Amino acid sequence: ATRYALTNGPDGQPINTNWADVIYRTGFSHNHNLSVSGANEATSYFFSVGYTEQEGIIRKNDFDRKTVRFNADHKANNWLSLGVNASYANDLNKAALNSGSLPGAAFASAGVGRLALSLPPNVSPYNNDGTYNIAGNAIGRMNNTEAFTFWNPQPLLDQNYSNTENNRMIGNVYVQIKPISWLTFKSAYGIDYLNSDNKNFYTKVQGDGFGNGGTAFSTLGKNERWSWTNTLQFDKTIFTDHTVSALIGNEQQRSTFEGFGLARQTLSDDYYTVIQGGFNTPLTAGLGLGENYLYSTFGRVNYDFKKKYFVAGSFRRDGYSAFAEGLKYGNFYSFSGGWDISRENFWGGLSKVVNSLKLRGSYGRVGNIAGIGDFASFSFYSGTPLYNGGPTLVFSQAGNPNLTWETSNKADLGFSFALWNNLITGEMAYYKNNIDGLILGVPNSPSTGLPNRIDQNVGSMQNQGFEITLNASPFKGKNFNWNTSLNFSNNRNKVLSLAPGVNFITTATSLETPSITLPGYPVGMIYVIETRGVDAETGRRIFVRADGRELLYNHAAPTASRWTFRDNGQVAPAINPGLDQKPWKNSAPKYFGGWDNTFRYGNFELNALLTYQLGFYVYNGTRASVLDQRFWNSTTEVLKRWQKPGDVTNIPRLVYADNISNGSGQPISENAQKGDFLKLRSMTLGYNLPSSIITKAGL
Repeated sequence: ATRYALTNGPDGQPINTNWADVIYRTGFSHNHNLSVSGANEATSYFFSVGYTEQEGIIRKNDFDRKTVRFNADHKANNWLSLGVNASYANDLNKAALNSGSLPGAAFASAGVGRLALSLPPNVSPYNNDGTYNIAGNAIGRMNNTEAFTFWNPQPLLDQNYSNTENNRMIGNVYVQIKPISWLTFKSAYGIDYLNSDNKNFYTKVQGDGFGNGGTAFSTLGKNERWSWTNTLQFDKTIFTDHTVSALIGNEQQRSTFEGFGLARQTLSDDYYTVIQGGFNTPLTAGLGLGENYLYSTFGRVNYDFKKKYFVAGSFRRDGYSAFAEGLKYGNFYSFSGGWDISRENFWGGLSKVVNSLKLRGSYGRVGNIAGIGDFASFSFYSGTPLYNGGPTLVFSQAGNPNLTWETSNKADLGFSFALWNNLITGEMAYYKNNIDGLILGVPNSPSTGLPNRIDQNVGSMQNQGFEITLNASPFKGKNFNWNTSLNFSNNRNKVLSLAPGVNFITTATSLETPSITLPGYPVGMIYVIETRGVDAETGRRIFVRADGRELLYNHAAPTASRWTFRDNGQVAPAINPGLDQKPWKNSAPKYFGGWDNTFRYGNFELNALLTYQLGFYVYNGTRASVLDQRFWNSTTEVLKRWQKPGDVTNIPRLVYADNISNGSGQPISENAQKGDFLKLRSMTLGYNLPSSIITKAGL
């Protein structure tokens, strides 16, 4: 049956909308900086202002930043120095549409990335009379017989906004006392204050505000942090050949967060577009309260003999408030050594070719608390609105009193070198990092009744690999120079263990579970149902069960008989994602790096930076979407579809409403594709004004 039909626009011609033109644009950005600096024997200063404006590739997505920075250092006398460093930044990020990059939004019908691909070209954002083409909370179908569930992005672009303004102040002051030449005391106090003001409005015409008759949010987040660091440093050369440097110190850091706001629903008058207008329903929004404290004591010692032999060691003890008593503190350490072989007497004539050769090695243990909530070890009840006229409490967070530091034990071995009068320099290193007590939110069985995933030290993981950096000046001339730098890194990741009783941890979107972490594999493996192309005789997708047996899928058959065994044609149980999905390919690159080149000719300078990543896969959810045979667009890849027995292709026979065969309903291996790339990340052309002009201009 015909489900799609053409509709004539106001010009009498069939509508042919390019939705990418409605949603996207070519963004333009510009950046400006002005700085002034100066110094005398006692005082130095630096002052700068900057302005940046960027247009995003999505219409009405704009960003601008204003910055001010000031540094000053003053040497009061031979033993006392003072300094201040302060900066202020104002950021304004404006948007109208959900980009689809938020958690759970990539596959949603609201994300503009999907709207641009999936909306049919034979419908328009507007009716012929100039009104929006809408039908309830979806775009109007015009002459199509099938209704759509996608939003019309035009009223969202015209009427919605989601703006965030950040004001951030960072500053520190220090005093440094040097009572004797080889001893230095320094005390520094710093602040980092960030106020984040969010304003959102969702029209009632379409989209997020439709069901509530229009919605407005306004929230304010206040992040404040102070730190106080005190160090005492010893630096002395003894008997000419022995150099010793030692430091002991203490640091305290306190961070607080307070968030509050208002959400209002159901516009009383369509004229209002701000939260201060008329709405019928007031609600709270953005409520939050947090505090954490980090206390550290530390020390290090460095020693070298004749600048040939180097040893160093460090120790620190850190305490963090999010952990329960008895587990707050962790002890961490490192030690290292180095040998500059090229300074040995036996190096002799080799120095003309190998100017420098240094060996180094280190081992250290460090702690990590990134991503832990301020009160992760505690369980909480929270107040709720009145129940039957009385106040109530609900179980809102299940904590883990056994939570403690995630730790990394890392060993490094490497060397650096310089060849032919520093024409080529570089370094190579091997590392192995064992991470214990991995902190992850572990899902609970629904039967437990717990309100959240619980942070746990769930197991261990290993990273190992090597890194190579090569720098060279292939051409040095009077007017032309070429400097190049290439780096290459390899990383092999493997999960060694998880928590007792936890065999694997999956990560799910709103529709599917495409990622899994389990021992013996890299973290975040792509998790799919294996497929093996298309059966040439029937045009049906070949699926593979966990036991290796092949099934065929036919969406045109009655539901009970859609799955059949390929070998005998008998009806088979349906593929079960929970049983038949399997770890398929790694999602983390095995190799990555960059290649930086700078060319100088006279006062002109050209820089080109290329980056690359190799040895990994991505799950192409976009391909799954544009091969979904429901009421949205397909990619031109469907032109290679199976049409008759004997056709060899990877696109099965097309059946309307089939969202299984091409991976839209559940992830399949067909859509796991190599992610290798080489990218020109940036190219910059500059011109340095001659010094004679600069001097005459007083700059």
